[in-house]
Amino acid sequence: MKYNYIFYVFLCIIITLTLNAYKSEDELTVALVGKIAKFIEWPEKSEKHFQITVLKNPFGDLFEKTYANRKIKNQKVAITYIEKIEDLGNPRIFFVPKVPSNDLKKIIDYTVNKKILLISNARAFAEKGGAIQVYFTSQKPRLKINLERTNKQEFEIKSSLLRIAEVLRPENGE
Repeated sequence: MKYNYIFYVFLCIIITLTLNAYKSEDELTVALVGKIAKFIEWPEKSEKHFQITVLKNPFGDLFEKTYANRKIKNQKVAITYIEKIEDLGNPRIFFVPKVPSNDLKKIIDYTVNKKILLISNARAFAEKGGAIQVYFTSQKPRLKINLERTNKQEFEIKSSLLRIAEVLRPENGE
């Protein structure tokens, strides 16, 4: 038990120090996408690159700058930008920026049976059925995880990430 506590404190310190190097909420959000991925186990996928797709890119070149020489899950990162959900393909992560509520529902419904991790900074994203929401409180990054969504898509989330996030549990208590 003591080692779990030490690990948790150590993890929080490392994440905080790493994220403090970033200047804006946008930079933090983009960096968090890769940090989150390290704590997720996907159903088996054999791909050459770790694919991240971004809808209606609101970040300029931040994704390219952040992941140009980095790997996630021992794979080189490939970033794709799309303008409409029908062009999605099959990435590991799909980042959805703040979009109108009708669009958000369409995106969540479109991806519900796919093994794509949905991450967004949209308000109430996790409550509306998205997997992981990134938000800021008092200029500190926070995560909200929808376990019903991630369980349905067969993602395994490491307990160390669940401990530092607000977790929305399935209504039936699974």
